[in-house]
Amino acid sequence: MGVFSKQEKFNPNSPLTRAQMAAILVPAFNLESDEIKTYPDVKKDDWHYQVVGKFGALNITAVEGNYNPNGYVKRANLAAFIVRLINLKRDDDKQDIWDQWKDWDNRGIIQFPEKPDKPDKDEETPTDSPKPPKEQDDEQEIKELEKALDAAIDDLEDAQEEVKDVLEDLREAEDDNDKEDIEEEKENLSK
Repeated sequence: MGVFSKQEKFNPNSPLTRAQMAAILVPAFNLESDEIKTYPDVKKDDWHYQVVGKFGALNITAVEGNYNPNGYVKRANLAAFIVRLINLKRDDDKQDIWDQWKDWDNRGIIQFPEKPDKPDKDEETPTDSPKPPKEQDDEQEIKELEKALDAAIDDLEDAQEEVKDVLEDLREAEDDNDKEDIEEEKENLSK
């Protein structure tokens, strides 16, 4: 099953739909579910029925009612989905890369503001530094997620530019029928 329609151009500036996003993230994170959550606007014969159903059954999306599979994914939605996916993978009982990377961000399971960790009764809590208001915590987390997404977008744009340059060099080498340069540029594409 292809996520994007087969066409000559990739169209990197086209928005991603909610159905496409589920079709990318479900196999990317190797998500499995015995249940399928159904939505009134996702029919059994839709190409995205299984992936959207798994996405909902695993509570990666919290939407009730219509899923809106052709609606576009907003950055905030994508960030929330990725946080939920990481938590799901860290918290499952399967040994995988997420267990090896469990504390890569020094946070372990990412807690949403409505589910803060509660200290044990015997555990001392620091009193010398006041906690910032909850709204500041939320704002800071959103800023961190936005910063990470911006960095990822910048990396993708840089990679896209590099590929564009290599393809241009490859076309020139092909026009000049320079076999050595052709092989070199093909090798550059595979890096």
